[in-house]
Formats: sequence, structure tokens, C-alpha cells
Amino acid sequence: ILQYSSSKTVLSGLEKPVDALTRNGIEYVELRSLDVNAYHPLGIDQVQLDFLEILMLFCLLHESPVIGEQERHEIDLNIINVAHRGRTPLLKLRRHGDFVALKEWSDELFEGMQPIAEILDVCANTRQFSDALNYHKAMIQDPGKTPSAIMLAEMREKGEGFYAFANRMSQTHKRYFDVAPLSSERLHFFQRAVDESHRKQRQTEADDNMSFAEFMQAYESSGF
Repeated sequence: ILQYSSSKTVLSGLEKPVDALTRNGIEYVELRSLDVNAYHPLGIDQVQLDFLEILMLFCLLHESPVIGEQERHEIDLNIINVAHRGRTPLLKLRRHGDFVALKEWSDELFEGMQPIAEILDVCANTRQFSDALNYHKAMIQDPGKTPSAIMLAEMREKGEGFYAFANRMSQTHKRYFDVAPLSSERLHFFQRAVDESHRKQRQTEADDNMSFAEFMQAYESSGF
């Protein structure tokens, strides 16, 4: 599941987001929520990252007309259907007033992403991007290969509920990090970041000379 956040730009002080977007335009797009990969200590692996790079470049380069009210409604229904029934064989989604099989639509998208994966492979002198694309395409062909299906199969085999599974995997990943601690340089880097964050917080609190109501009034005025 990919949760798309609204387009971002870096704010200056108390600048309103709409003003910052008007001034600087879109500076970055944030992918807020991928489902956590329960089998990787970091929650995401390199194959997933490679696929996301392909997907984002595809979205950037692919024509994207303005979404109308009907299409917005169809998108909302499709999100719910895929989230709840994505592994269901022959699942159909709505597209421009018609129905299309999830597999058929996915095949079209993967076909469109293939040239991008090949270009990235050439640039990096590798096949990792094409491999990442094929890896994820295989999940469409066989939903049993999806992380959620693998997780459910393991839970059934071990007779576990979700809490027991999550706790077991958490302990596994804890042991991974216990035997692979941060280097002293990296630890020092994070400690400096913590100290600087606390310093800025104290400075902000010391500079606070108005009530919240006064702040909101000033923020909503033309002064900010």
C-alpha cells in the first residue's frame, strides 16, 4: 500500500504552506506510508527501494491529466478494494466508467515501467532494477508471493496470532541490531543532533512571548 502525501516545499519560519508553494513551487514528493516489511530489520529492503525509484520516475514521466470527480470516486473505491481484497483472483477495478481486472491493469503499468528499469540498469551497469520490477510483477501473477500472504501462511503454520508474530519478528530484529551496533562516529553524530535539537527547543521556548491565541491571530494575519 502506497500512501501519497500532498506535494511539499520547505517552509521559511512561520510561512504558510500555500505561500511557500506559491513562492518556491513543489520541492519534493513524500511517500508517507509503505507497509512495513516485517521480514527486514529496517522495514524495507533494497528490492522495494529499487521498485519505488522506477515507480516514481514512471509517475514523473507519464502523462497525468487532471482528475475529475468521477475518477476521484473510482480511485477511492479502488483503494478500498485493493487494500481489502487485493489477493482475490480476478478482482476487478473501476476505470473511466468501466471495469478492468487488477492483473490486466497491473500488466499495463509494468509494461510502461519496463523501459525505465532498463535505462536505470544501463546507468548503473546492473540488472537490479529490471530484477526488482520482475520480482514485484511476480506478486501480481501469484498473490501467494506477496508479503501479506507469506506472513499469513507463516502465522497459520505456527498457530500464531498477529501479536505473537509481530513480537517474534521484533525480537528477531532486536537481536540483529544488538550484534550490529552503531559505530562510535555514527553514535556521536546522532548525539550531536539530539543536543542541537534540545538547544533549539529551549531557545524557542525562551523566545515565546505570546499566548497561543495571540500567535494564531498573528499567523492568520498578513504579517506571516
